[in-house]
Amino acid sequence: NREHRDSCTRLLSLAGEAGADVLIDNLIGSEVTGERRVYLEALRQCPAAVNSLLHLLSDDRWYVVRNSASLLGELNAVEADRRLAELMSHRETRVRQAVAAALGRLGTSRSLLALLQGLNDQTPDVRLQAVWAIATAKNPRAVPWIIEALDHEQDADVQAALIAALGATPTEDGVARLVRAAEAGGILVRKPSALRLRAVEALAEAGTPSARHALQSLLSDRDREIRSAVEQPVGKMSA
Repeated sequence: NREHRDSCTRLLSLAGEAGADVLIDNLIGSEVTGERRVYLEALRQCPAAVNSLLHLLSDDRWYVVRNSASLLGELNAVEADRRLAELMSHRETRVRQAVAAALGRLGTSRSLLALLQGLNDQTPDVRLQAVWAIATAKNPRAVPWIIEALDHEQDADVQAALIAALGATPTEDGVARLVRAAEAGGILVRKPSALRLRAVEALAEAGTPSARHALQSLLSDRDREIRSAVEQPVGKMSA
């Protein structure tokens, strides 16, 4: 109710953690986007919200922990980074995924370290979420970790995300690894075209001199799909 929204928000804020708990319950229980937006905005104005959510991170129910972690990320509660980082070892995969997403929103040094460690998670979905969060940060310090992860990763979706992350944060070492990923394999070992195409896209995004040189050299690649993918970015560079 727009007419009463501001006054209700102030009252709930004054109610401390009891008011925050009401907003959290309503937010988690709502399936209407407009309602969720209003509850979330009210939580942002409630000083006790972060403490309430931090307490819920110790709940025995995995879905309560997952929802609380997601809300802490949406509230940009940087003071929660230590507790969230600890939850990257939670037994439930869906909790670790939510925590990785939340840590990506916080963007603190502790968050980044926890996400880098998440690159070794046993579950591909968690590793994938960690890569997406790391890529968003665009921190050059993460590049050596991304390269190492790419050298050992077996899941194709995670490999593609790691390649994209190197393109989003171009460094000399990162571009060199992308060049290797874009190269054709030997006679006995052929690289999947899909991953080579991702590497071409990442090189185009990187846009460094070495990346542009690598793209030009791929104009004569024996794979027609690779040649076609390279033509557009090379044409833009020549324009």
